[in-house]
Amino acid sequence: MDTYWFTIKITGFPEGQLVSISDEFYGLLEESGGVDALIAGDERGGEIEFSREAEDAATAIASAIEQVEQVGLEVVGVTETSTISPNGPEPARRPGPPGRPVPAGSSR
Repeated sequence: MDTYWFTIKITGFPEGQLVSISDEFYGLLEESGGVDALIAGDERGGEIEFSREAEDAATAIASAIEQVEQVGLEVVGVTETSTISPNGPEPARRPGPPGRPVPAGSSR
């Protein structure tokens, strides 16, 4: 399984309820296998950063959205940050053939 890093953007927390909603959310995560998220925000909006293991990005994101909505938060966006496979991150690819430098400003 790969680990998917992504951010879920949410509408604001009802005033004075950040702590209680956060506690409920972290409890839900613990019940389902472990805490893999960090929540931050206020009544104007917030974000939840995830590092979730799954078979694919769609499964990771869908399961996270389901948990966020379970505690009464409204999802307004998702941004995928990166993917880490068991073999490590993919190496950077150079635009030219191996062993040949690419001239500055080249678009190859």
